[in-house]
Amino acid sequence: MSEFNYLKANRVYNELYYQYPKVFIESDTYKDLSEGAKIAYMLLKARSELAIIKNQIDEQGNLYFEFTGKELATMMNCSERRITSIKKELEEFCLLKQVPMGFNKTTGKNEKNRLYLAELEVSNQDVYLMQKREIYAQTLDNSGLAEFATQSKEAKTSESLDNSGLAEFAT
Repeated sequence: MSEFNYLKANRVYNELYYQYPKVFIESDTYKDLSEGAKIAYMLLKARSELAIIKNQIDEQGNLYFEFTGKELATMMNCSERRITSIKKELEEFCLLKQVPMGFNKTTGKNEKNRLYLAELEVSNQDVYLMQKREIYAQTLDNSGLAEFATQSKEAKTSESLDNSGLAEFAT
């Protein structure tokens, strides 16, 4: 790594992110799921978005996608053996289903497995815990940005305040 590169307010939306489901942290259902499996689920979920664009929908209306173990291993910077273990773990938690497509006589090749991702189970208790944590976070000392966001009207209209980005968003 080179020097520290500060996060700038005007660049905060320039990056794309994978979504890490809150239920992975809050729910007892997934507490024993390894971090590797959680990250793999997140990557597979992102790939499912591409499947929508490609119209990869089976006869029952279920969304499927293709993602080889080698591709996933490259993205996660680990071995294909580790990916096999992660996929098995996701299957044990009923989050992933792999359907072998077999040999295609027309192309003369084995087809890639179809991967199906399951919806995460979110209970009323999980939602309650998530809401409780967010409410608690809001009641903490609101110094800093929160105080800045609630400045008086005079301060908001001051000529010294740059309203070109963060200031407008914060107000």
